[in-house]
Order: sequence, then structure tokens, then C-alpha cells
Amino acid sequence: MEYTRIDVDCHIQENLECWTSRMSATKWGDRIPRVVFGEEKDEWYVDGKPTGFLTICPAVMPDRVTWPTYWSQIPTGVYDAKERTKYMDHDGIDLEVMYAHVTGVSGDRFLGMEPNFELECVAAYNDYQTEEWVQECPGRFMALCVPPHSSIDVTVAEVSRCAKMGHGGVNMYGTPHLRGLPNYSDQYWDPLWATCQDAGIAVHTHGSGSAPPSMRLEPLASWDHRRTAATGAAAGFSIQPQYFSNFLFAGVLERYPTLNFVSAESGIGWLPWLLEACDRAWHQGELWKYGLPLKPSDYFHRQCYVDFWYERSAIQEYRHVIGVDRIMWETDFPHPTSLWPNTKEFLARAMEGVPEDEQRMMLCENAKRVYHLTTRPDID
Repeated sequence: MEYTRIDVDCHIQENLECWTSRMSATKWGDRIPRVVFGEEKDEWYVDGKPTGFLTICPAVMPDRVTWPTYWSQIPTGVYDAKERTKYMDHDGIDLEVMYAHVTGVSGDRFLGMEPNFELECVAAYNDYQTEEWVQECPGRFMALCVPPHSSIDVTVAEVSRCAKMGHGGVNMYGTPHLRGLPNYSDQYWDPLWATCQDAGIAVHTHGSGSAPPSMRLEPLASWDHRRTAATGAAAGFSIQPQYFSNFLFAGVLERYPTLNFVSAESGIGWLPWLLEACDRAWHQGELWKYGLPLKPSDYFHRQCYVDFWYERSAIQEYRHVIGVDRIMWETDFPHPTSLWPNTKEFLARAMEGVPEDEQRMMLCENAKRVYHLTTRPDID
């Protein structure tokens, strides 16, 4: 079967045994990530401490707003692969690229913890993706490696292990320099970029990239949760341009010319002005004399990809400026901005008047190229 619609950003909920079945209770005891069931709420504990988190799945709740308080309230398709495919089939989705929940949408939950503990936690999550999603439903899910960061050697070793298991990329956060790690322009990261380039897997950031509070305006305390959530969803697009400009000027894409960079849950409407601004800054600074022979927009059009889901104006007006071959599609299932259950209607509006070959490129062909997909297994 041919792939026709690939969702490059969905979220999977780690199940109750994700870590407890893969980490030694003798070695780690109650430090192992687990759900603690309570009278007022259920909650994930990590390293023996409460996280204040259970799940995020309002799109599949009856009112599309509620966040479950108890594990029993979470629809099975949020954390079970076979049940998830029922949602996918309803939306006509052949394959989903997976981002985490408890582990952090940017994979930062375990950053800074004891090195061996961090490594075992991320390795357990990476194995969970492989064993309980990819292998459970072949051809329907693509895993992304969450790496440990205690040293670059440990990072590279886990990324290499996951690449051999078939993971399609590595998930990174947007601000390593604010988290005790070097900026992505630092050559500290070169072994990772080289590993990803050689393995043919893409580097990903997701949404806000786990941006610290200092990069956001805090909503008013008097606002209800609906207004706060709406503000966060819209304002998140203001953070992506900072990550992109940093990466386009970092020199990484010059040194690693076949390394792909994917910005998930990014939206795309802001890209035309960002690329124009970066190109102007490049020209004004004569940066072709200082290690960047190509314009930032040239690096973007050679190696970068962005995702859209509900934007119509950007597709109608700017897709050729951004590059039809640079745009992929997502649903953000099952988060607040998810297209579920009206995905087909959203797509019909966004793609109105767009030629079929361009639609196919954005909805599946670009993703097939990034994740090295050929044909989908014919599965009942």
C-alpha cells in the first residue's frame, strides 16, 4: 500500500509499565517513574518526587477541554498502540511520528539527574516506543530517540543504538545553553551531528522546545484555564523563530550538508519574514566571509522542514515562499490544538485550490523522504 497521509507530530502517553517493567526495582526502588494513585488525583512520580503531571489529552475528552484527573479517565487510545490506530483510521492517517508526554515533549524530563539514572530512564522510554508501538503495529508509527546528556559520548551511544532499532530521528530541546549545555553552535555537538548525518536520521525540536519561563510572558493569574491555554497555544509560535535563527547561523548546516533539521509543532506562517530577516542580516554582516557561504534561506531550503496543522492562510499564500518540499503535516493528537475529530474538514479548507501533486508532497512525500519510508505494509 502507498502512504497517503503521514502525521509527523502526535503524542503518545507512556503506559503504567513503561519504566517499571524495564528498570530494576532492586537498583532504583521508588525512583523509577511510576503513577501514584491518590484520592484527589493520580500523578506521575519521577526520582521519588511528584511531577504534577498525569497526561494531556483534551482532544479525546467529551468536552475537548478537560485534562484527566485519574488514570481510569484516560481513553485507551492515548497509551495503547492498537487502540490508537482506530483514531488514525478515522482520520485517514497511515503513520504517526511520536513525541512523548512524561518524558517531556522535548525529552527533557530526566536532564540533570544522576547520569546512570538518566540513561536508564531515556533508554526505557526509547525501548517502549520500539517494542510497544513500532513493533506492535508495523508501518504505523515512527519513533524518535530521546537522548541522555551527561556527556556527548553517552548521547551519541544512545542515538546510535536507537538508529539501529529504526528510530527516524533524535528529539532535542531548543535552549541547551540555558540548561547547562553548550549552544548548538558549539563544536561540542559535532559528534552528534555527524552520527545523525551518517545514520540518515533527522534532528528535531518540538514546539516551544521546553523553553524556560524567562522566554514567555506569564498569563494573568486571574485568567481561567481556557484563556491561559489559548494564550500559550498562540504565543508558542513566537519562540520558534528564535530557535530557527540560532540554528541557521550556527554553522551546523554548513559543516553537515546532508543533516536534516525538523521543527515540529512549529506552524509555518512566520517563516517568510524570518527567512527574509535572516538573509538581510547575513548580507549586512557579509557573513559569506565568515564561514557561512550560503544565505540562511538557502540552508533552510536545502536541509530544514517545518510542520503545519490548522493554518490555512500560510498554505494558501506562502507555501511557495517556504517551499512545498519543506512543509510537512501534523495533527498534534491528542493535545488541545489537535485537529481530531475534524481532520478531514480542516484539510479540505487548508488545501482548497492546492494542486494534487503539491498536496501529496506536503501530506506524505516529504515525510517519506525524511523518514526513509517506501510502502506501507498491508495490515488489517
